Amino acid sequence: MNQALYDAAKAKDRLKEDSVNPLVQDGKKLIPSVTRVFSTTREIYVYFQAYKQAGPGSQPVAAATVQPLFAFVTLYREGKQVFETPPTAIIPNPASRLGTMPLTFNLGVNGLPPGEYNCQITVLDPATEKANFWRAPILLVP
Repeated sequence: MNQALYDAAKAKDRLKEDSVNPLVQDGKKLIPSVTRVFSTTREIYVYFQAYKQAGPGSQPVAAATVQPLFAFVTLYREGKQVFETPPTAIIPNPASRLGTMPLTFNLGVNGLPPGEYNCQITVLDPATEKANFWRAPILLVP
C-alpha cells in the first residue's frame, strides 16, 4: 500500500515536471539524437523552439501584435538541395514570457539514398525581413 501511495505522489510530480519540459509534447517524451545517425526506413522528427526577441523600446511579446514566423527544413548532399519541407507558419505564444514557438517536422527520407547530408532549419521573419539558420551534418543509413 505504501508503494502505491508513493507512486501516485511521484506521478503528480512527473506530470508537473513534464508540463514545463520542452521535450515532452502531447504526452510523449522526445529523445534527442546525439549521434545524428538516422535510418532511411524511419521518419526523422525535427523539433525546435523559436522565439521573437523584443528589440530596444519594443513592447513585450504578449502585448505586441501576433505575427507568425515561417520555418522549413532542407537537406543538402554534396552542396545540392535534395529535400525540403513546405514552409510552416508558427505563431508566438502570448502566454509565454519569451513568446516561444515550438515546431515539429516529420521528414520521410525513405526515398533518399544513404549517406552524409547537411540538415538546415530556416526561420523567416516577414516583419523584419530577416532569416536565421541552424545547420548540422547528419548521416542516413539503410
